[in-house]
Amino acid sequence: MKLPPVVSGLIFLVAAGVIATAGCSTRPAVVNTTDAKKESEDPWPRVALQIRKEPDGAGCRRVLGQLKNDLSVAADAKYQPEGLSAAAEPVVRKLLSLDDDSLRAYAKRSNATDAELRRLAEMNENDVREIRQPAYTNLDPNYLTECLFLRDVVRSLDVEGLPPARQAGIVFAWVCRQVVLSPWVTTLQTREGSQTVEKTLSNPPVPVTQILRRGSGSSLERAYVFLAALQQLNLDACLIGGPEAGDTAWRVENDPRAPRPADPFWAVGVRVGADVLLFAPGRGESVPGPNGQGIATFAQLKGNPDLLKPWLEDKVRPWNIPPAAIKDATPYLTVPLSAAAPRWNRFEREMAADNPVRLAIDPVGLRQRFADESKLGDVRFWNPVGDLFGYTRVLESYLPVDQGGTGIGANVFRAYEESTLPADLLATARNGIAPPSIAPLIPDLLPKSELDLGAPEIIRLIGGRAIAVFVASFVVPPYPREQIERGQFFDVTPRLVQKRKLFTAAQERVRTDRNQEQVIREWAKKVKDLSVAASVARDKEKTDPAGYLNAQQNMVAFMKQEGGPIDALIDVAMCDAGAAESTYLLALCVHEQAERAQIRYERIVDDATHKDAADAARAKAAEAWTEAKGWWVRYEPFAAEQSKRFPGRGSHAHALAERATHLADQLSHR
Repeated sequence: MKLPPVVSGLIFLVAAGVIATAGCSTRPAVVNTTDAKKESEDPWPRVALQIRKEPDGAGCRRVLGQLKNDLSVAADAKYQPEGLSAAAEPVVRKLLSLDDDSLRAYAKRSNATDAELRRLAEMNENDVREIRQPAYTNLDPNYLTECLFLRDVVRSLDVEGLPPARQAGIVFAWVCRQVVLSPWVTTLQTREGSQTVEKTLSNPPVPVTQILRRGSGSSLERAYVFLAALQQLNLDACLIGGPEAGDTAWRVENDPRAPRPADPFWAVGVRVGADVLLFAPGRGESVPGPNGQGIATFAQLKGNPDLLKPWLEDKVRPWNIPPAAIKDATPYLTVPLSAAAPRWNRFEREMAADNPVRLAIDPVGLRQRFADESKLGDVRFWNPVGDLFGYTRVLESYLPVDQGGTGIGANVFRAYEESTLPADLLATARNGIAPPSIAPLIPDLLPKSELDLGAPEIIRLIGGRAIAVFVASFVVPPYPREQIERGQFFDVTPRLVQKRKLFTAAQERVRTDRNQEQVIREWAKKVKDLSVAASVARDKEKTDPAGYLNAQQNMVAFMKQEGGPIDALIDVAMCDAGAAESTYLLALCVHEQAERAQIRYERIVDDATHKDAADAARAKAAEAWTEAKGWWVRYEPFAAEQSKRFPGRGSHAHALAERATHLADQLSHR
């Protein structure tokens, strides 16, 4: 298997081509019959069929690229998608803070320079062009892929036909299971005088698909995923924050050990009729209603902030939103930039019969509907001027230019890829820092003093190959985590079982091969001798180029003929990380199947006319929870070590294990 290219020699970047467009500026003098046929041919019928076959990123790029070509040839206006009308544009600009008034207000608040204001005005114009044009853009395949992903998630949860409040609750619980509450941060070590000081810096939110692929994020990122899933349920939603939140950019908590609500928002509101039900992503719970029953509405909480008194008094998980802030809580609507483009209305209609997906959101209609139904009056949108990583702009800011993004978040894009990999293996590949698992086996390759460099290039080689194994196993399409999230359990389970067998077999080899340590030590000593010889020869390269070339060739020949111990070292470096990851994903996979069995049981448990069916569903759910409990027990030995690689995962797994244990016992003895 050929792996994708590696960032800085370490990790891959997802390769994506620019959507190709065809055509020329002038028509040929003679139009052949094939061109004439294309002009009158409806290009839409095959779109839904193709998207059904290829709902991934590559498929969406191909389909939209071909559709763009076909629509450029089709002369009949009835096949064309619509653009943003001249009458609607000023209203949309104002709602999404893309107008001159918003810029002037920002300038007054921030004392922005003329140069900054020109840059922001250009950003606004680019966003308006993205919304305005009827032709599908290079950003659109990424947005379509994201919507199809969340559409599949919602389908797999089997919520169709349930009351909207129940649907929202099930989807919210899914979001909190899939996204471990662990803000993405970068830890830097700096020198202050004679001391080394560790500083933690927040990283910005990433798009919904990337949050789910990583499996962790801040409370704001959880909110992003929840909003995207609610879109596919066709439920209106808002963010809940203080009166100043509309002009406040994202902020993420720096301390992953303190899962407090992230400013500027602390809840997501879901409109069900006139009620706006409240869910707190930072806590992973819905806001409790009166007497602890049901889900609190926005109106109930505004009238009685004491509903959150149990959270405010919780010593284990402190809630830092004061009652005064709750009383002043304000709803804010927000939409992805692409969703506001009217061209998606046509795409939605064409997909509705066989492959429905929710793509278009009219900001004007959403605001009017939300305000009228909820009786909340003047509801604002959240898209602060200049904020690159708010919900509206996060996709275009994150993606590189060749994928339709602005490229502004290029550093974020690269850093995100690294965040999906085990930190210890990454340090080995990047810096030649031998992890504790292999350091005792290769003492000769490690520096003995400040003057001794050791052989870091060999250690980096081991780390790079270990990373490549991890990437090939877990971080390339088809992504195991994404298959779990889509509910493709029968596809992903055999793959994960096989991966786990390979890694546990490597663990066994490491544990039982008594000759391995001596072989590796002798090999490492020879490598060190060759490395020193090459280093000495390099210093004399100008006077003895042949000697330097010979030293290099000796090293290459040795590694080619006697490089076997590297495979053993990769086993040692990688087997625990691979076994832990595959076990975690298998436990999560089995847990998700149990959650779906629970939903099926709860659908019919209260229906007295289906007692036999309810009994059978209960038995299946009990069996599923027992299996999930068993897998979390298998994962337990890995939890502490994995939490060092992926903060928060161990405690998250413990919470899921407790739920599995509780429901297995409850349903088995009912």
